[in-house]
Amino acid sequence: MRWSLPSGWMCRSAVAACGVLAAVGMLACAADPAGPTGPDGLPQNLSDGVALHGYDPVAYFPEGGRAPTPGSPQITAEWNGATYRFASQEHRELFEERPEKYAPAYHGYCAYAVADDALVDVDPESYLIQDGRLLLFYKDFFTDTRSLWGEEPDALRERADGHWAERARRAGASSGGSGGPATRPG
Repeated sequence: MRWSLPSGWMCRSAVAACGVLAAVGMLACAADPAGPTGPDGLPQNLSDGVALHGYDPVAYFPEGGRAPTPGSPQITAEWNGATYRFASQEHRELFEERPEKYAPAYHGYCAYAVADDALVDVDPESYLIQDGRLLLFYKDFFTDTRSLWGEEPDALRERADGHWAERARRAGASSGGSGGPATRPG
């Protein structure tokens, strides 16, 4: 007597396993990994004190080429408790003139997650400039929050701004930071 598995069992099991792995991955990232706080009292998404995983914030904007570009460890500027790296001296000078324009919204956390009142790390190559603000997103093999954001960008931005403003209120933050309606025009 031969024992056999139901037809399609292997495929369904593989799909279920992938779903479980994706859910576990998002839960691990969404555990609110609040990073160090800036002078405004709000958490910042930093890696060893460096913002944007070392990417040049000006490079995301038209004047910087509209392409995420790693910055150089030799060309840096400090702002709001974080070190920013730049691909050129010109980019650093632009940033120093108007850091609040170029610094990422929500201190570099995933905009989609902030809309759900969570702090999630980002893929620095998954971004959007919306209303003049640099928004960053979480992306992995199974999840692309930038595409989810695109389904209702205005409503999600409003929710994210509201949650960020509430975080600022709880932190006792005042103006001078980056990213939320308490500190940047929306």
